[in-house]
Amino acid sequence: NGLYVQMARLGLAEAQAQTGQYDQAIETLTSLSQQNDGQVPVDGVLIRLGRTYLDAGKRTEAEQTFNRIVEEFPDSPFSADARRELDQLKRT
Repeated sequence: NGLYVQMARLGLAEAQAQTGQYDQAIETLTSLSQQNDGQVPVDGVLIRLGRTYLDAGKRTEAEQTFNRIVEEFPDSPFSADARRELDQLKRT
């Protein structure tokens, strides 16, 4: 049951971000990223959070989030994505 709730919250965050409700999406994703129950992949939530920060124009927060992925989840497939995002941030 908890998994469905978490997935619904993830879907809500996606909808919020797609409709420009970035602060609400960031709040939802931040809350999801703090879950320790293992039901939602935190690294996946964090990559979405970082990209939502970028969409919201919050470069510093995005950079911190991408760095967190690289440091805390070095073997994650999202780690390579986070490194690419960090490289892109350095170039712009």
